[in-house]
Amino acid sequence: GGGRVQQPQQHHGGGASSSPQHHHRGSPVHDAPGGGPSSPEAQDGGVGDGQDLASLKAEKATLHQTLRSYEKDFHRRHGRQVSSFADIRPVAGQYRRYKEIKRAISAAQGDDEDG
Repeated sequence: GGGRVQQPQQHHGGGASSSPQHHHRGSPVHDAPGGGPSSPEAQDGGVGDGQDLASLKAEKATLHQTLRSYEKDFHRRHGRQVSSFADIRPVAGQYRRYKEIKRAISAAQGDDEDG
């Protein structure tokens, strides 16, 4: 009868058993409880103007640049600073918006910084 070679059975006590079947850590856990699209939480009861602080600040920066360049241009053309409403009439809308945004930001931050 053919002599079968017996494979030695590996059973050393506990220790670091590196059996790959146990924990496949490559798979992402993509069945989070409560599926569906993740709805963003409303920030403490309604956001002012429907905008968050970051986008307000971004818009403020853009307006600031626009207004600054207008003022520079005005100064170059007229040789004086803007002083009356008539001077800023072309950008009056931006000025108004800029003031609103500043107020909204300082209200949101809870401080009254000017400038």
